[in-house]
Amino acid sequence: MKQESRALTPEELQELRYELIERKQRLAGDLNSLSGDAVRSDSHGRGDSSSMPLHLADLGTETFEQDRDLGLAERAGSEIGEIDRALERLEGGAYGICETCARPIPRERLQALPSASCCTACQTLREAG
Repeated sequence: MKQESRALTPEELQELRYELIERKQRLAGDLNSLSGDAVRSDSHGRGDSSSMPLHLADLGTETFEQDRDLGLAERAGSEIGEIDRALERLEGGAYGICETCARPIPRERLQALPSASCCTACQTLREAG
């Protein structure tokens, strides 16, 4: 039998707000680090011959690492945006309510993914469509 979702308590909302802010701060630190690494890696091709890779395999590895870091930075930036939107919903009183079906998002889902804007069923439909 499916258990009906209930509204979040003020204590649960405060706990989830704290988790969102903490995750955003961690991601911002990661983003700064990744961006710095990518800039340092990119500077190798701008006249600093002492740090230039001597072998094509080294250049390929460096390019791969730079692409990976830029991809991770892009994902971190995207997740920060999701967290900002979740914090806006929290402040506006719409946090924990599915944007698609307007039912409460299960507490377990929000604890696992605090920035979730849809219930599991609606998210599954969104990803399938």
